[in-house]
Amino acid sequence: MVNTGLTNNIIYSLTVDPVNPSILYACTQGGGIFKSTNRGENWSTINSGLIGLSSKVLAIDQSNNHILYAGVSSAGRFDGVYQSLKGGSNWNNFNSGLPQNTDSRQITDVICISIDPINSKNVYVGLLYYGVYKYSINNPPSFRNLPASKSIISGKPFTYQVEASDPEGEVLTFSVEGAPLGINISSTGLISWPNPKTGSYSIIVRISDGTNSPITSTLFLKVTTTLIFTIDKKDYLINDLRQTMDVVPIIREARVLLPVRFVAEPLGATVLWDGATRKVIIILEKTTIDLWIDKPIAQINGMLVYIDPENPKVVPIIESSRSLLPLRFLAESLGAEVTWDGVKRTVTVIYPR
Repeated sequence: MVNTGLTNNIIYSLTVDPVNPSILYACTQGGGIFKSTNRGENWSTINSGLIGLSSKVLAIDQSNNHILYAGVSSAGRFDGVYQSLKGGSNWNNFNSGLPQNTDSRQITDVICISIDPINSKNVYVGLLYYGVYKYSINNPPSFRNLPASKSIISGKPFTYQVEASDPEGEVLTFSVEGAPLGINISSTGLISWPNPKTGSYSIIVRISDGTNSPITSTLFLKVTTTLIFTIDKKDYLINDLRQTMDVVPIIREARVLLPVRFVAEPLGATVLWDGATRKVIIILEKTTIDLWIDKPIAQINGMLVYIDPENPKVVPIIESSRSLLPLRFLAESLGAEVTWDGVKRTVTVIYPR
């Protein structure tokens, strides 16, 4: 006996996977369909998506053994044919064109299913009282590996291979929609972006087999710039590339101040100087920040705010003919994340946060 896991012992039919003989399927009366992956030693139900739980027949596509067809019914009702594209892990109703007989005196049933071994797109279904029906199958393609999001380093070439499959082996075409300038996808599904720009993007990846409606999936791309500054050091890092500035970051009033251009411009911001009012203007996309030398207040998109509500002595200064601004206030106002390492005396800025 090899019934471990079989909770229903009224077996209508057994089907052995022609590609992998270790896999067996058992169709039962009232218990649905069971699957074994070890030659019948153990069984588990695979009924997700099935309405009825009586099944007399199951057929396996020899060209793709993940594709299954099963005839299903329940007491006093004809449920028809169900298809699984994933080895029975879930099922979808496949009754288009079949008679929907509800006459209690003559309820039809799926008696047999046969798949053309030469052309598996042809599937034949034998029905009680209604003869033979033919399906011409063309299942849609599907993505195999596309994640919901990917993190990218700005300025570093990015590539990603989209993997997709078509159950019938049709040649697929790939395309992207809503992609920023510079992103391309090849005929084989390779996404490439030679010079990613800092920011967050949502792109739609589309696959088509030329017959079914295209299948789409959204890919979120987060392109970050990371800056690392060390107190009293002119050397700093942009995405791990060493750079040098002419004025070192300093600590004043327990806050890090540094030359504004070295943090703002790598993030894509524009820096302007108004000598008449001693004002620094930073513009990044929809954010405009105004700061005045020796003033504890700033203006963000027209709204006045304190640079440090707890310490009015934290102000922008001029040192060595350079405007030094409070780093945390500036970076966070632009939408960056700021972290401090007291042991190394370094500040890390990641944009966007």
